[in-house]
Amino acid sequence: MMGGGCVIRNLPEMKDKRINTFGNIKIGDNIFVGARSTILPNVVIGDNVVIAANSVITKDIESNSVVAGIPAKKIMTLDEYKNKFFKQNKVTNK
Repeated sequence: MMGGGCVIRNLPEMKDKRINTFGNIKIGDNIFVGARSTILPNVVIGDNVVIAANSVITKDIESNSVVAGIPAKKIMTLDEYKNKFFKQNKVTNK
């Protein structure tokens, strides 16, 4: 799932060809990409990853991670995120 305004491409229309790079982007299963996030070339995103809105992905993200920022950094594991969510919303994790 991806939020609106996400960018997962290069900009071939750029006039300065020295900064125009191409590379593969590998995206795993069960990924959430927040709105207006950018994923740069030559990045691998593991399975079960949450990318916060407005993040810029500049390097690989390991599976079961939550990342945010410019550049994006791991802020917690997916299990930590789930536990925090369940605790704040008083939901029982079954």
